[in-house]
Amino acid sequence: MAIHVIKPTHAEMLRCVVRASDVAGTWDGFPDSDMPGCRRQLFNYVGFAAPEGGINPVGDTARPAIRHLRPGFGVAFVKAEPGQGVPFHAHDTNETFMGLGGKYRVEWEGAEGVGHVIIGKYDLISFPPGVQRRFECLEAEPGESTATLLGVVGGDEPKAEYSPEAAEWLRAAGKLPAEQPVEA
Repeated sequence: MAIHVIKPTHAEMLRCVVRASDVAGTWDGFPDSDMPGCRRQLFNYVGFAAPEGGINPVGDTARPAIRHLRPGFGVAFVKAEPGQGVPFHAHDTNETFMGLGGKYRVEWEGAEGVGHVIIGKYDLISFPPGVQRRFECLEAEPGESTATLLGVVGGDEPKAEYSPEAAEWLRAAGKLPAEQPVEA
């Protein structure tokens, strides 16, 4: 079957361009945003809709710069200082990280216990759906205070949820209501 070819106008194509200077990062929007070890800034370039009844995997305050497309994935950058990252969580779609500066420890819950790799500039790890994962900044980019990760999450309405331990930690801190599911 042939691909349906379109010929957009210049103005239509400009709606598909994002200038880094136009993307304001956000420090909040997640239940864990102000928890110890979870401080990070998110820059949402191409996004997706929050899943019905769930919380957007890139946070509630990080509106995507490109919102009119439904490309089947979301693209964001995460910046964090050493010691900061995210608690264990899983997605119902693929999630891929590439280091763009500095170093991150990326962990997962596996058959042999918690495994990890250290990723640096241009290193990549891609998680299958359902794997509990977390990351933490180990080392900032030389001359900077933060390290940067590129994150790509599959789907137009991906779901995410905290691990049971992370959800309990957030509930104990009053960040998740006792009756709320662990989706995050």
